[in-house]
Amino acid sequence: MLAIFFRALRQTCKQLHSLVTSSTTLQYTLSLAANGMLDGPSSIPLTTAERLALLRTRHAAWRTLSLGLASASIHLPGYCQASDFVGGYFGRCFSHNLDDVDSIGTPNLTLVTLPSRSPTRELKVETHDVGVHMKDFTLDPSQDLLALLDMLGTDSGTVRIHLRQLNDPTASHPGAGAAMLEAEAELDILECTLDIAGDVLALYVRHNTPQVIIFNWRTGEEVVNMIPPAHPVPSESFSLLSPRTFLVAYPDPDAIRLFSFTSPSPSKIASVTAIMRLPPTVPGASYFSISAVTSHWLAAAPPGSAHFPSNNHRVCTLNYRVSHAHGWVTLSFIVRARTFGAILRVAQARLASGEPADKMVWDWPVWLTPFARVLALPQLSRSNPRYVHGARMLAKNGYGGLELLDFDVPASERRDSHPTWELCNTELDDRSFGYFEGEPSELKVQGLLDTSAMSEFYGDYLSQQAAGGEGDGDDGDRVVGEAASAAQSAHNYGDVSEQKLTSVLRI
Repeated sequence: MLAIFFRALRQTCKQLHSLVTSSTTLQYTLSLAANGMLDGPSSIPLTTAERLALLRTRHAAWRTLSLGLASASIHLPGYCQASDFVGGYFGRCFSHNLDDVDSIGTPNLTLVTLPSRSPTRELKVETHDVGVHMKDFTLDPSQDLLALLDMLGTDSGTVRIHLRQLNDPTASHPGAGAAMLEAEAELDILECTLDIAGDVLALYVRHNTPQVIIFNWRTGEEVVNMIPPAHPVPSESFSLLSPRTFLVAYPDPDAIRLFSFTSPSPSKIASVTAIMRLPPTVPGASYFSISAVTSHWLAAAPPGSAHFPSNNHRVCTLNYRVSHAHGWVTLSFIVRARTFGAILRVAQARLASGEPADKMVWDWPVWLTPFARVLALPQLSRSNPRYVHGARMLAKNGYGGLELLDFDVPASERRDSHPTWELCNTELDDRSFGYFEGEPSELKVQGLLDTSAMSEFYGDYLSQQAAGGEGDGDDGDRVVGEAASAAQSAHNYGDVSEQKLTSVLRI
């Protein structure tokens, strides 16, 4: 009977193999799923076979990351006020006077459309006077959206965000409920971040008393305007996880608070839906700062994209600095966005059924052990928040090399060996990556956390060649690096389809 079963199984496998190998469409569908990607629009002039070949080529390029000479260098004038890089578009607002950067802002915006070979797209560099003295901006090519934070009034807490078209930065966005969104912050806006997810636009104001302001930009409604709940330590970071959820993170083991909201909203105060805890530190060590970055939410394929990352496969990096006897080290907890989504759905169901507050708390063994990755990182490209894209992130290894780290690496593609914490010296050499490891099923964070956390290895593809520059970003097709001098900066890009990624031009 067992022999009959195995013969039938073998025959079924042969038939499935034959079915897949005979269908390009099926191969492409399976490859998209394996890479966490979605198909681009049918208007892209590529056949299914060409899309499959392009996907495989780019997959191989990311898996064999190497830094080659820059395929081009773009010299941009002035002092950078803010920049963003998404879906083949690089934006930068700048001033020719350094004193204006922090005082009156700038109306000057340079947009760089990066070239592509599949499909063909030419390099284009345009500079616009947008008529608004900007403090910050963000862009979303998938919705032709450009959001400009007006410097005017920020010193008194007034928020004005202008909604423009990316293809014409001087024109209001036709899909916006209002050409300008307005709100009031509790204090002046010194440091802030802007982010877009679908129909919402979020502004996080950093202060000793931080504030979260979220608009539905399509209706013009202000749906959230709140100071995060009181905590023994102030919140330090914010991340927009989806069009209806966000997190606020604290430098503390009781660290991650997840919020959900609606639009339209009965209240502008979003309540804590779930709390996620981190492993406690050993005596003498402590969490003392946090930076959270989530891969960009794409409402659709960016223009000219044959395929793009699924929002369910995006990752969020929670970068905690941990102080200890020898100084400090950055521990990065990398979590898939859908893990947060699953926790939120369970918490919402528990809240609806009237369960007690302690049922809304997820201790670290529940979520960190099976679903997250943990790394000790020497340095992150903090000057470019787009170092996270889809399930990948970029970091520098401290020796001048650029690292690509991928959340999902098939077992067949993983490196046979990984550097371990023991390779670092007793002073905790901050140039090295520490892969905390113990038994095969256990990840030990030695000397920092007083318990062992389990995790799979985080796949890495290393180049020891010089990366240089101040910030590196990834949009799936290329890496962009930025270097700056006293009076100018330059950006270089490399096409992933060539299996050669850019190195940063030093000026």
